[in-house]
Amino acid sequence: MTMKNCTLVPLAILLMAVCSPALAVKDTIVFSAAPTESSDEVKAFYQPLLALVAKASGKRVVMELASNYVEYTARMRQGAYDMVFDGPHFVSWRMEHLGHVPLVRLPGKIQIVVAVRDADGVRAVDELAVGRRVCAFPSPNMLSMIFLTHFPNPARQPALVPVNGLGGLTKCLREGRGDAAVLRQEPWEKLDKTGLRALDLPAHGYPERTISISAEIEPELRARIAAALVSDEGAQAGAQLLKAFKHERFVPADPAEYAGMTELLAPLWGF
Repeated sequence: MTMKNCTLVPLAILLMAVCSPALAVKDTIVFSAAPTESSDEVKAFYQPLLALVAKASGKRVVMELASNYVEYTARMRQGAYDMVFDGPHFVSWRMEHLGHVPLVRLPGKIQIVVAVRDADGVRAVDELAVGRRVCAFPSPNMLSMIFLTHFPNPARQPALVPVNGLGGLTKCLREGRGDAAVLRQEPWEKLDKTGLRALDLPAHGYPERTISISAEIEPELRARIAAALVSDEGAQAGAQLLKAFKHERFVPADPAEYAGMTELLAPLWGF
């Protein structure tokens, strides 16, 4: 090997080390969340949490929120976000396609109830197939996506009547705008069920809303951020967000809980 070639080889190795994306260190963590809160709520919910993440990681943390789900899911699929708080079906998709790691989540499980009116005589979920209307939160809401798994043939799916808020779901059903309504189990148990009943469904729970983080964030930093979020300081920083979801603190997330949940997004364009 000539002296010239001996000089070029170390130079090439040095350039690869500097330019390789795998070895790049991120100076800024970009945070986002599902676009379900108002601008005032966003500030109260996330700014104290992001300050804690910045303190734990030593990184600059910025918040980039989308104005709607179309923008949100498009940017998410492009890998624009390093840290995200949203439903477990999105977490599962990011794990499979973007290499995200579930960090912490809200305690408890998500389980749906499909409520109908007693007077209508509907006895099983499959009776709500094509031709029926179901009051539900607009997709890609987790509850709605779980409900649609009961109708694997898209041509047989009922039409969803989009409503907002628990009160909107029960009002929609009682007023006859839908033949059924898709609710969460916990609120259903506290409702006045006069004239309503729940259809029998397989008992299956899904993990609650979760914060996932990009694998590009170093493992040691991920561990420090997770420890901060589940600590007493994390409960204090996330107090407004936790209160809105009726929880007291975050808990560690188990990656195994999210296996296969990306299938819930299959009916949506782009997933």
